[in-house]
Amino acid sequence: MKKIVISLCTLLAWNHGMIASDFVIWKNDTQQSEINSSFVSYHASSTSIAPFYKLSITEKEARTISKLIKGMAENSIYKLLWRKSEFERMGDSIHHLHPVRFLGHIFHSKNLTNCMRTIRRSYFKWNSFMVGLKLRIVEEHRGKNIRPYIYGFADYIDRNPEDIMYYVDSADWDGLIKYLLNS
Repeated sequence: MKKIVISLCTLLAWNHGMIASDFVIWKNDTQQSEINSSFVSYHASSTSIAPFYKLSITEKEARTISKLIKGMAENSIYKLLWRKSEFERMGDSIHHLHPVRFLGHIFHSKNLTNCMRTIRRSYFKWNSFMVGLKLRIVEEHRGKNIRPYIYGFADYIDRNPEDIMYYVDSADWDGLIKYLLNS
């Protein structure tokens, strides 16, 4: 029975992106069980979901992203021009966030995803959004700092990681956002 419980716990940890150093199963009070080597090697690969979940985002940053996206969707172009400095300040305050974490916050929310669809229908709004996003994504992509987060990102927003990886590998950022909007 202990072997079954340990195997089940290992499987659950494996499915939730835990790494060996985060996961200990005790056979009894004094002995630590061995962890399957395939479990450890799995998490050394790029298919782990754990790195994405370690990217930080504060509640304030999440609220700022929501306010920015909702504001872009709900306001007319004229009102956005009138409030340009306010929106630029919001963008500057979250510029340091990893772009995959930023997109994760947006596409995890059905409301923000619908706001993005509204933004997409306006050439002016869409281009303004994509210019800022592309600068950050390209910067991280050049440093090979996008790929490690894709499996967790896909898990978080409930999309196929291989589909997302296609756009990342071809550096097609417009295609990635369109895929996220349409899937």
